[in-house]
Amino acid sequence: MGPDYMGFAPRIMATRVLIRCDGGKVRELGTGHVARCLAIAGDLKRSGAAPLFLMSSAGDEARVLVERVRSAGFEVAEKREESSEQENLLKVASDHQTEVVFLDNLGQSGSSISALQRAGFVVVSMDDPDNPARSDLSINPAFWGCGASVEGFGFTILTALAGEAPGSQVPHPLRSGVIASFGGYDPGGFAELFIGAWAFLQTEETGILAVSSSHANLATLREAAKEHEGLTLLTDAPLLDLFPTAALAVCNGGTTMLMAAALGAPTLAVSQYDHQRDSAVRLASLGGARFLGGAGEVSSESLAHGMANILKDKGLQASLSHGGRCALPGQGRQSVVQRVRFFETLPWDSEFFGFGIATLHGGFLTRRILNLALRHAEKEQIACLYFLASDKDQETFALADGNGFRWVDERLTFSLSQVASRMGAGASEAPGIRKAQLADLPFLGETAGNAYEFSRYFFDGNFPRELCQNFYRDWIQKSVTGEFDDIVFVAEVAGEVAGYVSCRKASSNLGQIGLVGIAEGFRGQGLGAQLIQRALQWFEEEDLPRVEVVTQGRNLPAQKLYRAAGFVLEKSERWYHKWFPEHHTPSMDSEQPSE
Repeated sequence: MGPDYMGFAPRIMATRVLIRCDGGKVRELGTGHVARCLAIAGDLKRSGAAPLFLMSSAGDEARVLVERVRSAGFEVAEKREESSEQENLLKVASDHQTEVVFLDNLGQSGSSISALQRAGFVVVSMDDPDNPARSDLSINPAFWGCGASVEGFGFTILTALAGEAPGSQVPHPLRSGVIASFGGYDPGGFAELFIGAWAFLQTEETGILAVSSSHANLATLREAAKEHEGLTLLTDAPLLDLFPTAALAVCNGGTTMLMAAALGAPTLAVSQYDHQRDSAVRLASLGGARFLGGAGEVSSESLAHGMANILKDKGLQASLSHGGRCALPGQGRQSVVQRVRFFETLPWDSEFFGFGIATLHGGFLTRRILNLALRHAEKEQIACLYFLASDKDQETFALADGNGFRWVDERLTFSLSQVASRMGAGASEAPGIRKAQLADLPFLGETAGNAYEFSRYFFDGNFPRELCQNFYRDWIQKSVTGEFDDIVFVAEVAGEVAGYVSCRKASSNLGQIGLVGIAEGFRGQGLGAQLIQRALQWFEEEDLPRVEVVTQGRNLPAQKLYRAAGFVLEKSERWYHKWFPEHHTPSMDSEQPSE
């Protein structure tokens, strides 16, 4: 665990970020890429960072998108068409004293990566299948298996959502209606196929075909839709409002598919491009969608048949809804933004421990990332810099070990994606398990203060021991009142409180277990397992299909507890701490751990 879990609003240093996206010469690089870059830029700006766009304004579509970015309040440097991509990037980055260059234009800037790095800029690429290993950090939510630093649905940016999937998904069988959307650029002609499929589909459901107002065949589609009862064509439809109530979503295997799945809409996917096919097949393998085929493989008849199979099976609808929400916990936008800004000061930690503390995001180190972190740490007079490293990169380990970072913990993340199916039938009737009350605070504080000797704060040795104990006392006590986690359950034995578990709603699709503790004298009686089952029941009651819990590599009892409850190890990472002695005076009562 770490203080970043607490949900405080830290002050972020103004990392200067140049965002390269486009809606110009390659039509596929239009609205979707600009929309997700706007989402990233908005979050960066709100966190105190300073984003700037570099875009082409050549052509009517490009100019519309440039004005869209400007109207959102961001500065746009327009690409000089007479200069090369590399020249444009270097000039704008240098003129604006950029620190991080974020490339989201399908590898169109690949040849410029090395030049930017030689000039000292940190380069982050998004969905670049051709150059992933060349960037300082590459993020691939769409193109998997290309050697990117991080990849997968967990990094999907749901552009219309503010960082997480919203709540209020309508439960089955109350969902109704079919929502179809195939993007602003529909080279496979799926909108026409869908209208044709509606003629074959025998259903009482109503249908909405959502198309862009700039669709090349808008007039033809509008007239064709009028011929079919129950079918409505909408331009620029509010998909964010429609998907949570839909009985079926039919869409490309791109961002729209992922948004539909995250919002719990049973999803039937098709593909316009190879990477959409890959994403759709992957989501289908996780139980979050049915994949029908690509352009040229799908007919109106086969589309109608695929839709009918889902609409007539309420159990399948519920299964697809659950699978999609488990696959897309809804924190991809937050994860990407953290990695783009890299350095984050932590005011709460700093105030609590009495010296400057910051964290370095990203999970990977290059010399350029390290230099950026050291510059910011010196400017902010940071005494301790946290760094959570991906447990798979030897260059990162070598740079960390050779530059004063000390490995203090192994962070293990366990996940459970089938809460309801694994619940014990009598979990709600477990004797002695109840919601914590204010009267329990003394016991909770005393137990928590002595329960986490495995944590990195105790192991580090530079954090005063009493403050480490108070750290966990505060966490569990303030979770009772909803300040840290959302709820705490306690176990009673013969009228005496003997253990606890805290839970929080991280997003509308994801629950997290915070702290689990059993008082001395009550261990080995199965209380931990009972508390975990009560936590899982609460997550089910809150309609959270995916649950995560974090523990330490040296905490073997906790690992055993979570595995017994059905959790599986999802990832292993390394916590490093780097101390800056000039900004830190060790407390006299801090103890060095034995190595």
